[in-house]
Amino acid sequence: PGFQPPSEGAVKKGIKKPVIISAIVVLVLGLGIGAYFLFFKKANKSPQEKVLDGFFEALSEMDMSKAESYCAPAGSEKYGTIIDQQGQSLSNQITNRFCFCRSTLQQMDYLRFEQEILDIYLSSYGFVSAKNGGWEDYCETNDDNARFKEKYKDFKVDYELVSLKKASEYTISYRDRIKKIEIPDMAEYISSNREVDVNDVYVAKIKIHWRYGNKKYGFDEAWWNNEKFTRAFENSGLYNERTGKKCTTYSQVINYYDNSVYDVFIYESNGEWYIFNPYIIRYYYSGWTAE
Repeated sequence: PGFQPPSEGAVKKGIKKPVIISAIVVLVLGLGIGAYFLFFKKANKSPQEKVLDGFFEALSEMDMSKAESYCAPAGSEKYGTIIDQQGQSLSNQITNRFCFCRSTLQQMDYLRFEQEILDIYLSSYGFVSAKNGGWEDYCETNDDNARFKEKYKDFKVDYELVSLKKASEYTISYRDRIKKIEIPDMAEYISSNREVDVNDVYVAKIKIHWRYGNKKYGFDEAWWNNEKFTRAFENSGLYNERTGKKCTTYSQVINYYDNSVYDVFIYESNGEWYIFNPYIIRYYYSGWTAE
C-alpha cells in the first residue's frame, strides 16, 4: 500500500505532547524566576529592614523574648526591660499596642451590659455566650499567657515600608500630652537612654497591618452589621479620642489606621541594628515624629 496519512487522533496526540512539555517548561521557569527574585530581594534587604522583619515576625509569634533581642544588645543594661517586661501579660502587650480595635471595643460599657452585643463579640473569638461563662473565660484567657497565645494563634502583624532615611535628614521630636520636645541629636539621645554606644540612626516610616485570620483589623461582619453594635460604637466616641478625627463608622477607623504612617528609629551599636521605639502605635496627641 502507498503512504497512509496519520489519523486525526494521532495528529492531536502528537500536538498535545509538545504543548504539555512547553507548558511544564514555562511553569518551571516561572517558578524558578519567581523564587530567584524573591531570594534576591530578601538577600538584598538593608540591615534596617531585616531588623524590622525579625521584630514583626517575633510579634506575630507572640514571642516577647525574641522581640526584645531586636530592641537592645544582649547583656546591655536595659536588655530585658524594654518589651519583654516580667509580669506583663501578652494580652496587654499585643492587644493594647497593635490590636487597638479589639482593646477599645472591650472598654465599651454598652458592650458589656448588652447581652446580644457582648455575645456577638465573644463568639467571634470562639468563646461561648456570656450567660454560659464566656465573659469569665475571656477575662481568664487574657490573664494567662499560654491560653492567650493558643486562643489567638491566628493573629498576625506585619509592616509596609514607606521610606528609609538617615535620622540626620529629619527634625525629630517627641510629643507628650502637654508639649512637644525637639531632640537635636538622636544618636546621643538613644545612647543615653539605652546606655550603649550608638554610631548611626535611621528613620523607617512604616504602615502597620494586623489581622486575626481573615479579620483585618479585627473586622467581623457579625459585629458591624448589627444595628445595636454600630450605634454603640458611634455613640462611644472612643476612636475620636484615639485618632483625633471624627470616626463614626468602622470603615473610617480601618482606613485611618491602615493608612497611618509611623516613625521607627533604628540604631546601630557595635555593628548590629536595633529598634529604639518598639511601641510604635501612638495616639494622635503623643509619640515620636520625624519631619
